[in-house]
Amino acid sequence: MSEAHTDEATSVPLRRGEKGFLRVMGFPFLVEVLGVNGKEVWVSFPGSDYPLDGTGAELEFHTPAGYVLYHTQVIRGPRREGDGVVLERAETAEERKHRRHWRVPTDTTIVVRPLDSQKHYTAIMDNLSSGGTLIRTYAVFYLPCEVAVQIPLDDGTTHTLQGRVVYGEENSPFDPGPRHRYGISFTQMNAETKRALTWYLYKRLRKLYPQDVAGLYPPSE
Repeated sequence: MSEAHTDEATSVPLRRGEKGFLRVMGFPFLVEVLGVNGKEVWVSFPGSDYPLDGTGAELEFHTPAGYVLYHTQVIRGPRREGDGVVLERAETAEERKHRRHWRVPTDTTIVVRPLDSQKHYTAIMDNLSSGGTLIRTYAVFYLPCEVAVQIPLDDGTTHTLQGRVVYGEENSPFDPGPRHRYGISFTQMNAETKRALTWYLYKRLRKLYPQDVAGLYPPSE
């Protein structure tokens, strides 16, 4: 594999050394591009014997304005620790520029309730920012939809926020798990929730991007 290749369709150079997230079976993994050619992308992977050949995956890179998402699949999974994963090189990429807030990948089960209903639905929170969240669920929401979202944080507390479902899409029928994906924009949160969410994001961002975001949020007293 060659060491570098620039994807001219996006603002992200798909080249050796670029770091991003590989999402497989709904789980995000921090990876680094190890090599690229015209048909394949080779990335690091923290494990072995998973994912299996042919598994669907998403390769995501952050940009100053948003993020670039490649829909791909595994050509060759790791046979032993340190092998990494070889992915099919996607012909096109989806570039989203709605980012006003840093977001972090998560895999947390949350509860969502439409404000005009008493029904509660569980969902998997794929990512979280101070401005909103991306979720996967079996429930069907009609846009626009005002919702209450209950989010548990790693300090053992659960916080309820109000939000609006601003977009939705359906996952591939070949992907396991919940079929519907929704973006929720937060519209209301109290001061205590805002502080807790800010501190949670600060800790996660410091772990993921220690050099880039060290001064993004002030440390909590």
